[in-house]
Amino acid sequence: MAWLQAWAVPFIRINGSDIDSHDGPLISISNAGVWDRLEIDGITLGTDEIRVVWYRRWAYRNAYRSVDLFRDHMHSTTTNIYATFLHIFRELQGVSYFLFSRLASAKWLSDPAIASVNKLQVLKLAAEMGLDIPETIVTTSKEEARRFAARHGEIITKSISELLMCNFGKKMYANYTSSVPEEFLENEAWQGAFPSLFQEKLRKKYEIRIFYLDGKCYSMAMFTQNNVMTQTDFRKYSHDRPARTVPYRLQPQVEDKLRSLMKALRLDTGSIDMVRTVDGRDVFLEVNPIGQFGMVSEPCNYFLEEKVARALADRLYEAKKPTN
Repeated sequence: MAWLQAWAVPFIRINGSDIDSHDGPLISISNAGVWDRLEIDGITLGTDEIRVVWYRRWAYRNAYRSVDLFRDHMHSTTTNIYATFLHIFRELQGVSYFLFSRLASAKWLSDPAIASVNKLQVLKLAAEMGLDIPETIVTTSKEEARRFAARHGEIITKSISELLMCNFGKKMYANYTSSVPEEFLENEAWQGAFPSLFQEKLRKKYEIRIFYLDGKCYSMAMFTQNNVMTQTDFRKYSHDRPARTVPYRLQPQVEDKLRSLMKALRLDTGSIDMVRTVDGRDVFLEVNPIGQFGMVSEPCNYFLEEKVARALADRLYEAKKPTN
């Protein structure tokens, strides 16, 4: 935003929580046509005035108010609260996605229609593009998991979908990529019967984080193996012993394959996770279409905030070009 301001590029920031507010959107649909209005920070505009959109981390912050619907203990059950949260989320999503559809003629950086990817589909496509991927199974069978572990020696498990985050008291907890101990598959702790993802455990030399923007890769190596806390999942971040991070140059053939993958996924931006193994493999793990890039930008002096702002400004210039 500071770069856009410095260049005198007009913009407005809209948060998902603005949809759930007293000054939220007004939408009119009738036989006479469709009309909408947004009021943000005292500015009123319609979606037809917007030429370029950057879609990033659209979230609804006010759904907690659904708890107030249950004034008595009898109805304030876990099931009712969850069902109400889900209903309100879908209501807000319905309004939001209609507004997004009204911006179909704008030029997008990260289109919400394709900003949520399926991890399993991405792994399949990555292999088809020639990228090295970790061997992966999804199974409900404890015996299959045992055979997979016996073949690879060590395995890990992680979410098939998105990260789960929960508040307990004043602390936030999340599920992480975790090693699967041999005894876990031997005792009665897990009986299977629910689809679970397992992968071979890679012997990492270092991890690679890549921010991809309009065909270019900005890469960083992270030496996460020097601290037992971050060896399996870097998100278990150690503030006392932060991992060393340095700018990194991908092998040209790997970068070409990543470019082909992103083109196949129709993504013009995204955060890519890879691993360099001790035996010299460059292994692709996953891509987050709206992932973090500050952690790559700052330590590597890539100034990605400026590059994102330039990508938006260039799109606005293209949108304003007269058509013959």
